[in-house]
Amino acid sequence: MSDEDEYANDMKETDPNFYKGIGKRVKTSPPIDFTEWNLFDEEEIAALFKALMRKGFEHATEHYVCHAWFATDRDTDFDIDNPTDIVVELPIGATEDDSPAWIFSLTDMVKEMIEWNEHGKGGQIDEEYRPQFVLIRDDLRRLANLLDAALARKPK
Repeated sequence: MSDEDEYANDMKETDPNFYKGIGKRVKTSPPIDFTEWNLFDEEEIAALFKALMRKGFEHATEHYVCHAWFATDRDTDFDIDNPTDIVVELPIGATEDDSPAWIFSLTDMVKEMIEWNEHGKGGQIDEEYRPQFVLIRDDLRRLANLLDAALARKPK
């Protein structure tokens, strides 16, 4: 069992409201790279800075994990617009407990997917995109069924 798994198990025992999604880096994805950022005009400084940043991000992606949770799962300082808002925290902050985070709205993502693929507001979805819509719809329905089953359990 990994340290992360042990930590999650310990937290679940002491705090039943603790949930943690652990993201894993996709090893086949490209490395973090600032080549096109043009951060400095001085080539030597830019090369040193890029090497330092590359090494730091390489270390972070190899030795730390990203965390994700529904914004309603934890006390947060974030503005929460929707109960399906997802907070993603990257392990690139000053300390392990002080990392930058982003909020993604699952609701907005679904709405945008529809808007990007429909013909005009309220128009039909092209046949080529329908399988993707069906997969997402069915998985969301499966998740709703999981929540229904969990809520149906009687408290002890």
